[in-house]
Amino acid sequence: MKKKEFTLPTLLGLFIALGGLVAGIWLVRGQLRGSLQASPEESPQKVTVTNVGDTTATISWITDKAVSGYIKFGEQGRALNSSVSDQRDQRKGEVENYFTHYMQIQGLKPQTKYQFKIGTGKGVYDYDGKPYEFSTAGVLSTEPAADVAYGQAVTSNGEAAEGAIIYLQIPGAVTQSTIVKASGAWVIPLSKTRAATLEDIAPYDISTTQLELRVEAGPMGSARMSLTTDKDSPAPQLVISSDETETAVQTPATPGSEKKTSKLSISEEEQEDENSPIKVVSPKSGEKVNTLRPEIMGKAPAGAEITIEIHSEAVIVGATTADDNGDFVFSVPEDLPPGPHTLTITSLINGVTSRITKTFTVYAVGESLIPAYSSTPSATLAITRTPSPTQRPTAGSPTPTTIRTATSTPTPRAAGLPSATPKASATPTTFSPAPTETETESETELPSSGVFDKTLILLVLSGTMIAGGGWWWRKRTG
Repeated sequence: MKKKEFTLPTLLGLFIALGGLVAGIWLVRGQLRGSLQASPEESPQKVTVTNVGDTTATISWITDKAVSGYIKFGEQGRALNSSVSDQRDQRKGEVENYFTHYMQIQGLKPQTKYQFKIGTGKGVYDYDGKPYEFSTAGVLSTEPAADVAYGQAVTSNGEAAEGAIIYLQIPGAVTQSTIVKASGAWVIPLSKTRAATLEDIAPYDISTTQLELRVEAGPMGSARMSLTTDKDSPAPQLVISSDETETAVQTPATPGSEKKTSKLSISEEEQEDENSPIKVVSPKSGEKVNTLRPEIMGKAPAGAEITIEIHSEAVIVGATTADDNGDFVFSVPEDLPPGPHTLTITSLINGVTSRITKTFTVYAVGESLIPAYSSTPSATLAITRTPSPTQRPTAGSPTPTTIRTATSTPTPRAAGLPSATPKASATPTTFSPAPTETETESETELPSSGVFDKTLILLVLSGTMIAGGGWWWRKRTG
């Protein structure tokens, strides 16, 4: 039997076939890598670390393109094996694309330095080649009395600026932040704000301290406002526009204009009630109630988010939502002191803020012969001393907050994330240099079909060469 031998043309045919296969694979890989490359519009901008406490911190940024976002973090010197997705994704249970990105980290260790990197769109980013950093604060020895700033944020055409990020700066303190709800409402706790050194609560006066508000809303625009603490609850409406303007809120020279009192008379309240889409059924203006925990009941357009404030020695702030029939009920979470009280109800309806203010009186125990009305709280009433802006109220489930006036002055797979740590020397921690893309998140998104024209042509040619080489080999050795 004649021994088969490989000749030069046979080897050449095999090399052509193998070369065509390798070239095709290389080109496909290159096309895939190019299609998965993050675009500049996806890179994070204005990365800011806020709300730093002993076990919590918030990381936020904006992008020019609506993309998904997450962070991956860990203690300094350890693997970044923990990840957090956007607050809104956690609430909805699904990942969506946003221009603003808001990540709340919980369960951290006190007085510990952390690192993180940002995953946004198809890329993973760090800070100038290194992970971002931030440090947590120590545990407080005493719980401060609650105090909040709150208000409404709208776009230039009067619509609720849902998803905009509000930043609040107290001089010498860690920046605080929140995200605007669908109603346009925002709430930021002030009483637990840490000093820039993170060692204690930041000192501030409840009437005269200057506050700086900044709003970042992506393509909707931005806004700034300067005001004092006597004008922060509620703060004047923040109007966001593409041309950022700064508003200064002046404090009246005449004393006695308390920020938590109403100047409306009963007749003015009733007139306002007639012209408002919100109706308060109970209590009525000037009504005297024989219970320390009355229920606030009223009517509003179905689905409207209602903000409720009760002003007296303490201020109670809560929220609820009108049900499908337009009814809303708010159960006062704690005993009101006997005497007069002012009730203010606010809602953003069709881009217009509606507000009703009423007065009512609570009888002291035994003062009235009227049978006491026993208030039944809603089943899921949650009481918290420091309101959390992360919870969006649902119908029949108010989340009230007591504000006491102070007496003194799918989670994406991420590769490591940098951390943003407020240094003792300065807060807020905003990272100004452009972030550095460290890797491409290949599993984030598949390339669109129809982008491989050249590669498909080359694959056909490679396949032809493979087939030709095989035919040649069989002919030479057959």
